[in-house]
Parts: sequence; structure tokens; C-alpha cells
Amino acid sequence: MKLSIVICTYNRSSFLKEGLSAVLHQMDLLQNDEVELLVIDNNSNDDTAGVVSEFQSFPNKNLRYVFENQQGLSYSRNTGIKSAKGEFVAFVDDDAVIGEHWLSSLFDALYCVDAHVFGGPIYPRFEVPCPKWMDPKYFVRTFASTNGCLRGMSANEGFAGGNVCFKKEIFDVIGLFDTSIGMMGNTLGLGEETELFSRLSKSPYGAKLYNLEEMCILHFEAAYKLEATYIKNRIVLSGEQSAKRFVQGGKWHGILFVFAKLLKQLLFSGCYFLQIPVAKANKFRFFKCIWVVKGLIKGLTQR
Repeated sequence: MKLSIVICTYNRSSFLKEGLSAVLHQMDLLQNDEVELLVIDNNSNDDTAGVVSEFQSFPNKNLRYVFENQQGLSYSRNTGIKSAKGEFVAFVDDDAVIGEHWLSSLFDALYCVDAHVFGGPIYPRFEVPCPKWMDPKYFVRTFASTNGCLRGMSANEGFAGGNVCFKKEIFDVIGLFDTSIGMMGNTLGLGEETELFSRLSKSPYGAKLYNLEEMCILHFEAAYKLEATYIKNRIVLSGEQSAKRFVQGGKWHGILFVFAKLLKQLLFSGCYFLQIPVAKANKFRFFKCIWVVKGLIKGLTQR
């Protein structure tokens, strides 16, 4: 088995149906038995099991259902890794739909590209129109301008966990996802992917991270994710976890890096504030900088 695609899900059966359909359709087009699809049900109480069972009733569907009762996205991902039969393990969010060439581009790259981790762009699909005060580009995640290996800080921070593929042996070297961080049911959590990539960059494994433009997904952005309070909490939490990660162990260069990041955000906030009359999007960018600063300070003081 070359590739295991893992979808970890919690109470999103309506979204899951569309996502499964897209993946299974591309698996049919690939016409080989080197790809499997695993759905890790993280203690859902909706119709998730029924949705998966419906797809399993069709012939030639290499689809497995696994139940994980320990609440938390990291627990689910770890169960997916342990259950996977593939040489590579790819993760796709349960509220995402893969792009038209997602599987074919990734599958070809697994054979042709000398790399150990693959990832691609994430584009938003809004439930309601994005508020005018927000910058829609905030929801777009890209990691490089073209196909190729990530370098420098980008390689250290890695790809987003909702659209990434690892060589499975990596987890034998650096361990699994940290179950103390990340989403816990409906409770907001972040940072488990970044923490794992940080460990990977410091390990002797020597992983190459490859950006694959056609390996893109459309990610559903629910209405509540466009509310100011949710966005603020998410950005503050991201800044907090970033600071804690860099100053872990009390290393002075990590603390200096956080202070440099603080200064950068403060300078940018001033520039964006002055440019608000020129472009409305700068208002959101201004608040984003301020919220990042708040998170960084919080992370420094709580370490």
C-alpha cells in the first residue's frame, strides 16, 4: 500500500459526505489498489457512522471506519497513523473538499519527487459572505510560490494539518502528535501540527518538505468563524502558542526571536493603521497585528 488518506471527523456528517465522495471518486479514477481511505470517528453522536457505511456498501471502495473515543484531534490523527497501511499518510480535514487533481498530483509526486512531506494550498469556501471589515486572504494558506521544497522558517513551520502528507516512518523517529494541544471536540485548539514540524526540523531525520500546487483543497469556513470574537481568540491563541514554542526551555535566542516578532508586529500595526483610509482591508490587518502581539505577550508571561 502506497498511500493512506485519513479524515478525522467529529459531528460533521453533512460535510463528510461531500468530502468522501470527492476522495473516492478520485480513487476510482486512479484505478489501482495502492490507496486506502480511513475515516477516524472521534466520538461523534451524529450520523457519521451511517454516512461511512453508506459508502462502504458500494463495491471496490477501499474505505475503512475506525472509532476513537478519546476526544481530541491529535488522538484521532494518532489513531489514523497507527491504523494506516500505507507507506505515506495524508490528512484532509472533514469539512474540506479536495481539488480536482489532488490525488493524481500527490500520487505521482510520491513516486517521482525525493521528499518526505507534501502539502498544498488551502482556499476558503465561505458559508456566508466574508464581512467587509475582514481580509478574505486571511483564510488562504499557501506555502510557496511554486512547486518545490520549502526552505528556512517555512520548512520549520511546515504545512497546515488539514492538507498534508507524511512518510509514515517519520512518526517512528519523532513520535506522534502531541495530544495535549489541538482541537478537543468543539473547544478551540491550535498548534499540534506546528509543534510536530518543530520536532521534525530538530530531529536527525533530515526531512524534505515539498510544496505541491495542484494538491489543493477547498476548506469550508462556517459563519461563526467569521465573527470578530472567534477570529480574535484564534489569532491570540496562535500568537501565545508561538511564543511558548520559541521560549521552551528558557533558551535566550528563542526569547530574542519572540521580542523581534513583537517589534515587527507593532511596526506593521502602525503602518496598517495609517493606511486604513486607503484600503479597508488594512483595518483587519491592524487588528490582526494587535491580537498577535497580545498572544505573544501572553505566551511570554505564562511560560
